[in-house]
Amino acid sequence: MKAIKKIILILIVVVLIIFASQNFETAIIKFLKWRIEMPVAVLILGIYALGAVTGGIVVSAFKLIFKNSAEKKLPDQTKPDQTTVSD
Repeated sequence: MKAIKKIILILIVVVLIIFASQNFETAIIKFLKWRIEMPVAVLILGIYALGAVTGGIVVSAFKLIFKNSAEKKLPDQTKPDQTTVSD
């Protein structure tokens, strides 16, 4: 199984190297008063990483929201029983 993972990792790295070498032209990014020049490959990989991070944050936020809403719907089981026994 480790050999298969290594082969897949090597293939991904080779594809990324080919992608980067074929997309090394410079792109100009303008936002408000900022102006950034960078290779297209770096831009695409950066946008991919930014999307992965923001996607992870959104998924985590939704999980937290749903977990908290599910906990609020359940009765609180941490309180001791309030009934008293009288003789």
